[in-house]
Amino acid sequence: MFPKEPHIKPLSNLKNSDRKKLQSTVKKQVNDEYSLPTQVIKQTSFQIGNTAGSIYTDENNKPIWFKTKFEDQLYPTIFSLWNLQFQLLPVILTHDFVIEEHILGGAQLMLPGTVPPFPASVKKGTLVGIASTKEPLLVKAIGIAELDLCDVSYVIGTKGVAVRVLHYLDDGLFKAFKLELEPVTPKYSIESSDDSVSQVQADNDSEQHDEKAECSDTNNEETSITELADALEEMRVEDVDHMIIRAVKYTIKFDDKITLPIVASTFISNHVMKNLPDVDTNAVNIKKSSWKKATKLLKYLEDEGLLKLKGKNENCTVISLNKAHADLANMEAYKTLASVAKKLQDNTSTQSNKSKTTAYTGENLYKPMSSAQKFIIAITADVPKTFYTRQEIKSLLDLYVANNKLIDSENKSLVKYDDTLYKMSNPSPQTGGTQKIARGLIPSPTFLSKNFNSYHQIYKANGDPLLRSPDKGPIPTIEIVTEKKIGRKVITRVTNFEKFRIDAEELAAALRKKCSGSTTIGESKAAKTAEVQVQGPHGPTVISILNDYGIPTKWTSFENKIKPKQKKK
Repeated sequence: MFPKEPHIKPLSNLKNSDRKKLQSTVKKQVNDEYSLPTQVIKQTSFQIGNTAGSIYTDENNKPIWFKTKFEDQLYPTIFSLWNLQFQLLPVILTHDFVIEEHILGGAQLMLPGTVPPFPASVKKGTLVGIASTKEPLLVKAIGIAELDLCDVSYVIGTKGVAVRVLHYLDDGLFKAFKLELEPVTPKYSIESSDDSVSQVQADNDSEQHDEKAECSDTNNEETSITELADALEEMRVEDVDHMIIRAVKYTIKFDDKITLPIVASTFISNHVMKNLPDVDTNAVNIKKSSWKKATKLLKYLEDEGLLKLKGKNENCTVISLNKAHADLANMEAYKTLASVAKKLQDNTSTQSNKSKTTAYTGENLYKPMSSAQKFIIAITADVPKTFYTRQEIKSLLDLYVANNKLIDSENKSLVKYDDTLYKMSNPSPQTGGTQKIARGLIPSPTFLSKNFNSYHQIYKANGDPLLRSPDKGPIPTIEIVTEKKIGRKVITRVTNFEKFRIDAEELAAALRKKCSGSTTIGESKAAKTAEVQVQGPHGPTVISILNDYGIPTKWTSFENKIKPKQKKK
């Protein structure tokens, strides 16, 4: 289904009701033991050729399920199978070379390439996983059985497709979501009577019992968490009142930043609300309480003897706090919203400072064409490498110049072209061209463009490559444009950042925080890549955020289209 990289739209969070519906559908269609890996599930649509559909991801934007537009059947991704502690799909075994040389190249699994016996549950139309006999638990492809494999016991000399492959390791789906994951072998036994697999079952029997018990506890815990989340969404007025009173008592006993007298509104907003437990303030606030207004809450607190007020209505002031109140005797400190926010801010600051010292580095690479390959073989008498750096090419040319004595006798700083170099270094050698070149300019830009394809690789601060394999072209540039969108509305657009493995939603969140403006995620019109827009002129701020990601400023391009152009004198 994904022989090429599909075109995907930006992700959006599923509503709680849709998440529960997805959970229920998976249990009904595939396995009733399955639970979604995270409470936050995201969705996007995809298009590849004439096929369209939906993809569901976890909160880290890793795809876990997908379906086509006109079908109700859900299909798991390989990633989701790796992270389970039980067998989600029946597994069809094949030889390792069949997977490496055929299945991962987009071919179907033919019946002669399978290894019987097969699981008794596999009939035509069954959703199955495909694994090798060397790693029978590690699924590397999923598909639909095209035959009643449960009735097949002998495959030598047979014909036909056993499994129609829908999704496999490193296919277009992996590339679209920039997944660079190492396969993780799950710990469970698979349904098969094959001797080698039975041995795996025997080795894992003791572990499996413990894991099932642990999995059961985990599922119970997840269920309770889900129920708690649902309860919080419909919090009762009594619960809201309790949390606010608790925050008031915490403020009176532990908040040492209050200077009396203090305006009542400041007391509520800057102290009481910030000393709430770590809850959603959209669900817990004065308006959601039984008091509805701050003045009624304060009057209640005064009647309870927790504080004293002066003035009336909105102009009242808190003049004293009763720290000796009986209700405060057993009051214990807890994690407040203010402490959580401070810790998050400290972590963000630490990560920001750390990332500024860990900038990415890049390297331009050159892949020899046929003409360059022959040239390199003639120099080294060896098979050419896949990629060369500019310095390596220069070293080869220096060796060629020395072997063929091409240094100009009259000017040692020049190199004379022989027939081979003349053809390789001039755009149109048949109509004339340069006969000599400065030694420092070897290799020339023309020589590189005529005989090598340009690639690039980006490296992290620890030296590990960011890209799984070098990409075509020079190191890309992240484009930042400030312009007027509609009338006087000013926005700043950021594109081309995905090539550096920067997530669009994560970047949008960073822009909202630093620029204090709304953001939108869309698609660039010029190139079909994600685009993040933030309201306002924030070019320098965007560059600063990208620096925090490790992107050097030289890899960014900023254009301010609203800046007035200077008049020509």
